[in-house]
Order: sequence, then structure tokens, then C-alpha cells
Amino acid sequence: MLLIPDISHNKLIVWLLTAPLSITMIKKLEEKVKNILIKFPETRDNDQQLVSFVWWHHLGTERVKKMSGWDLLTILSRKELPNIVSIWRCRQKLQEHNADLRGEKWADRQKHSKVVKKEIKEWNGTLFQ
Repeated sequence: MLLIPDISHNKLIVWLLTAPLSITMIKKLEEKVKNILIKFPETRDNDQQLVSFVWWHHLGTERVKKMSGWDLLTILSRKELPNIVSIWRCRQKLQEHNADLRGEKWADRQKHSKVVKKEIKEWNGTLFQ
């Protein structure tokens, strides 16, 4: 069942038109991340490199070549690039479900996450002793 927010008619139309778009955008980003993980295996363990490749593909080679650092920061601040956290989450989900897309450090990260989870569960609520 689709939950429709309690808002005015005009805002409802905008909400209905943009809601499916966000799902489409997520699927496109997931496909882009998957293709990069396949084509460039070094990105499987390096989120900074993965984000760089995603942004490069998003902007296009010619635009990237002509850009200054200021241009990149401006575009980033206007939210015209895929969100870093979204890219990271796509990579995590893809690697969770597809062992072929996992990097060499994936197993180590999984082991470490279990240690961190245990520490959080056993945490006594104080930061400093």
C-alpha cells in the first residue's frame, strides 16, 4: 500500500512525479557502481576511487578535463553529483549479495564489524575511564 503524505494538491502532484524518479535514480546508480566494480577491480576496496569513477562517469571525460577544483566543489555543493554515502551503500549492498564484486579486504571488514558490534553491545556507557 502506498502511503500518500497529507499535503496540498500541487505538492502532492510534485511528490507523485518525483517519488518514482528517486527509485529510478537509485537503480541507475546501483548499475553504474556495479559496472565500475566489474571493470575496475581496484575500486572494490577503495571508496574514494569508486566515488571518483562514479563522478567521472556522471560528468563525462570532456567536462572533467575542463573543470577546475572550484567547479567541482560548486557542483558538489549544489548536489548535482551522486551522494558519496549513496555510492558507498550501493557498493556495500552489491558486495553483500555478489561475492564476485568483493575486494580482497571484504572478509577482513566483516570480521572487524563483528568485533565492533560486540564492543557496542558490551559498552558500559562511558567514553573515558
